[in-house]
Amino acid sequence: DRLWITNPENFGGDGLEYEYLPDGTPTGETIDLHGAGGFWQADGTYNARTGMLWHVDVGEPGCLFEVDPVAKVVTGNTICGPWESSQRTVTHDYATDTYYVGSTNDTRVFRIDGSGALRGIADLGVTIAGLAYNPTTQHLFVASGFASPFDVWIFDSVTYAALGGFRVTSNGVPVLQNGGVSLDADCGGRLWINDSSAQTIYQFESGETGWCVNDIPWLSESPTEGTVPSGGELPVTVTFDSQGLLPGLHQGSLLFATDTPGSVDPVP
Repeated sequence: DRLWITNPENFGGDGLEYEYLPDGTPTGETIDLHGAGGFWQADGTYNARTGMLWHVDVGEPGCLFEVDPVAKVVTGNTICGPWESSQRTVTHDYATDTYYVGSTNDTRVFRIDGSGALRGIADLGVTIAGLAYNPTTQHLFVASGFASPFDVWIFDSVTYAALGGFRVTSNGVPVLQNGGVSLDADCGGRLWINDSSAQTIYQFESGETGWCVNDIPWLSESPTEGTVPSGGELPVTVTFDSQGLLPGLHQGSLLFATDTPGSVDPVP
């Protein structure tokens, strides 16, 4: 329920990131991004698994860098991907704990995991100024900056087929002066885009739900936590309850948080 907006120095800013309430009220909280490196700090995303923000570092070394919005510091953690040119925008897939990264310099989108390993790459055919991902519908929303006929394109993240898109309008009138950069979603299904020419952040409806998933009502696990012995295993019983569900395919994933350096992949 907070919006963080960067103010990079090479665009005349002060190198800080500012916190706002959804109604546009500044909270007075800032994060100093000078320790992030690179030439400037571009689009960011929220990792709901860790509670951390991740931003694109434009220039050398051109990696993603982590920001702690509670401690309000740059943590020093980075994720460096396989791209050749500098990137501009990033979004996090909560279901698989992967990141989609793209750029206005390129029409390709890179999907990487937390180590920077490439999990997929696709040419979308439009330059990429902003990204948002719905883990329930598996739709990738792409702000492209006047890539006719849409401000925001929607792609299937499995096949990367273009499904359509829309202009951002108010009372039927397009509102974006430069097509918009950066893109983020909130749990209510609204998208946020930055019209940097107008120095304005616009909120608009995505037309989708399911952006934030905390629990699956038809799925339960036992135990929900425990210690795995060295070299051993910890069985988990999974129970499905179809009562009250509509006929059809219902999908979800089991996510595992650990206190060890190694991560555990989700179980679909």
